[in-house]
Amino acid sequence: MKITSLMSMKNIALHEGKLRGVVNNAKRILQIVEQFGSLDKYIWGFVGYKTIINRYRYSRQVPVKTPKAEFISKDLQKRGFRFVGPIVIYSFMQVAGMTNDHHTHCFRWKECLLLSEGQQTETGEYNKIPVEEVFAKETEGILVKSFEKANLHK
Repeated sequence: MKITSLMSMKNIALHEGKLRGVVNNAKRILQIVEQFGSLDKYIWGFVGYKTIINRYRYSRQVPVKTPKAEFISKDLQKRGFRFVGPIVIYSFMQVAGMTNDHHTHCFRWKECLLLSEGQQTETGEYNKIPVEEVFAKETEGILVKSFEKANLHK
């Protein structure tokens, strides 16, 4: 089986259950793309295609999960995804720019606010990097290369 060949590679440090979860989730993403046109459209649809702007002053105010993350997590689980609890989903929302949890006194809070409004920042950035690009940048490492070697992307 292809999973066992991946597990035998020394550069992959995932146990079999997590590795199967990664492969399973990749297949579920393909189903979402087929149904919604892109993962970007699906995931941003939960927040009305706009960044959630929070106004936290202190780290203790920033939650580890939210009702929105719990809702997304449940939807993903209904679709067959694994390892997508609300804490993981909220972390993803932060990374993807779906929520601005920078402290209001942090220089990035205003930059992210401008990006969420589709305005150009001082660095020339604009809002809305497609989720697929975030996912691709995060997964360009050894795991993806190993999947390609094992032909798991088909």
